Amino acid sequence: MRLATPFLHQRRIPIYADTCRALRVLGVGVLIAATAGTVRSMAQGLNAEEKETDTIRGTVVNSVTREPIGRALVYSMDNRFAMICDAGGHFEFKIPRAENEAGNRNGSVFYNGAGGNYGRIGGPGALLARKPGFLNDERTQQVAQANDAEHGLTIQLVPEALIVGRVNLPTADGTDKLQVELYRRAVQEGRVKWEAAGAVQTRANGEFRFADLAAGSYKIFTREEIDRDPLTFNPRGQLYGYPPVYYPSFHDFESASLIRVTAGATVSVNLTPMRREYYPVKIAISNAPQGTGFQIEVWPQGHPGPGYSLGYEQDEQSIVGMLPDGNYTIAVNAYGSTVSSGQLNLSVKGGGVEGATMSLAPNGSIPVNVKQEMTSPEMASQESTFEVNGKPASKSQYMLSSVQVNLLPVDEFERAGMGQFGQTGTADGETRALEHVMPGRYLVHVSAQMGYVAAVSSGGLDLLRNPLVVPLGGTSSPIEITLRDDGATVDGTIENWRTETQGRNTLLPGQQLACIYLLPMTETMAPPLVGWTSDGHFSLQQVPPGSYRGIAFNRQPGELEFTNEESMKKYEAKSQVIQLEAGQKEQLKLQLNVVSE
Repeated sequence: MRLATPFLHQRRIPIYADTCRALRVLGVGVLIAATAGTVRSMAQGLNAEEKETDTIRGTVVNSVTREPIGRALVYSMDNRFAMICDAGGHFEFKIPRAENEAGNRNGSVFYNGAGGNYGRIGGPGALLARKPGFLNDERTQQVAQANDAEHGLTIQLVPEALIVGRVNLPTADGTDKLQVELYRRAVQEGRVKWEAAGAVQTRANGEFRFADLAAGSYKIFTREEIDRDPLTFNPRGQLYGYPPVYYPSFHDFESASLIRVTAGATVSVNLTPMRREYYPVKIAISNAPQGTGFQIEVWPQGHPGPGYSLGYEQDEQSIVGMLPDGNYTIAVNAYGSTVSSGQLNLSVKGGGVEGATMSLAPNGSIPVNVKQEMTSPEMASQESTFEVNGKPASKSQYMLSSVQVNLLPVDEFERAGMGQFGQTGTADGETRALEHVMPGRYLVHVSAQMGYVAAVSSGGLDLLRNPLVVPLGGTSSPIEITLRDDGATVDGTIENWRTETQGRNTLLPGQQLACIYLLPMTETMAPPLVGWTSDGHFSLQQVPPGSYRGIAFNRQPGELEFTNEESMKKYEAKSQVIQLEAGQKEQLKLQLNVVSE
């Protein structure tokens, strides 16, 4: 789900949105310091002139070993409070009590709407910790738990993982230094994606090191490099270089082995590139626009991925560079007043390539049409009036304004520039289109402010079950969307809410947010429906008819590969399958799945 909104759906239930915003912090080991049971008054013995104070105390610990972390920096979200904890990981803040609007001097919990923080009046809203060797990344933040007053608060820090290794080259004099790149396996919209996780250059002895890594699965490879050893390099003779090698010894990104890393672990890998002949390549762009920026990607045919590279020579309007023997795909995106793309398959065999030509085609637009089959009196009435942005609008304009369409690339390796596309409208507002759509294969995700998405198609192809294939120049077939408002209603409870959330509150008591998924059981590319609860009760409305598996989590899972049947088997025991018809009301009883922190 992108949250940016992973698993975004038109019916996500926005419970306590301000609370969620209050938890977006810039570090690891977040601790809401507002739980009344963790604060001990230090006011006894103070005279009338002295201000009463509260004490917030706690310990910073390693999330893996549970051992205290000494000399960590503990600080508040607003940076008003900070201290270095002692060698045993202990910290203690003394907070002057301040009067609230009612004149009470009890330091009660409050919500500061302007600052967006929960906390004690005059005190910190939340406490964080950081220290070298531990992750300081919002994506891997740890929400600490509030213990009883005797033990105070606990802030957990996740130890960084390391990937270290050596690139073994024939030369040992340190003249050849290769770039090593790291990609991390991620899950977006229930599907595997690969994201760049860093790049380093080898040292003189060939060693490299990636630090500050979160637990997960990675792939590692070397970038290609021309051999410029001064003892053997001859610019007028045959040139040699080192093609990319993907751990342990593969020749494309897709085939590379996974490197699995746990929190705090160090994994050692070795890479051995092979020296090969390199040949010059020149590809003319027949219609290259002036003053345009070019993005050029090169990969072995049929295996998209990073590793190879070519450049662009503006004066010659040509793609230039060097490649070893092999069959390649060259993909080009040109960015200027217009956006255009081109693609060419190229074969290098025992010599240079010249005379090849590529033409660029402007990226097209895809019209979007919305059809409504609403039954509500307001939408069915011919006398109803509508507004868009405060101005009178027709029913078709109103329906178009209520819909958002996103295209998400299907391929595991996401090419640069192939992100989401939102809608743009024409001057009269009666039609909309996805503009400058790059060639590729896409999931079409549609969200609507009213009703539910009953059908999505293009040229007769059902886009709820098939990807949209966009050729060079875009496609002329519009995306047809049908909305209905006779969806089902699902009301539910989490039966083990009280036992599973006891001691896990990250907000005020009774405000623990849990996430509920309704996963379609049929083969569909539509995203799941997502809801939220703070008390164990939830309601999802306008659910499209169909079969679903309901699953509840104590917090939103970072990587839920819901399109992988094997990956979802572990949740079957604590889930429930339901069949919904149009207009049906269904009760759902779920067991809470606890996402490890």
